[in-house]
Amino acid sequence: MEKNLLRGIQISKEEEVFLNKHGVKQLLTAIKNEDEDIFKRGMVITLPHQGLRSGELLGLFWSDIDFENKTLTVNRQRTSKGLGPPKSKSSYRTMTIEDDLINGLN
Repeated sequence: MEKNLLRGIQISKEEEVFLNKHGVKQLLTAIKNEDEDIFKRGMVITLPHQGLRSGELLGLFWSDIDFENKTLTVNRQRTSKGLGPPKSKSSYRTMTIEDDLINGLN
């Protein structure tokens, strides 16, 4: 006779929470003067401006940002196994970045 070892166990799904435009503004205002950790501040500032996947953001190096030409290049992502190629061929890209992002990262 088989026993169901999972009987009575409930799996709950955590609700995903997304920031709306107001929430993003609040977050950016809160982190604006956070000089203690430039890397965390840089990630928080970059993510809403560029629409990167989280793995792409975590795979960025400072050398991927061209402050003079105002561009950011995505050519790797961080995965559970470390650094690797982006998700698809179209994920390799160079995009322009705005002055407020440049100023926030400097």
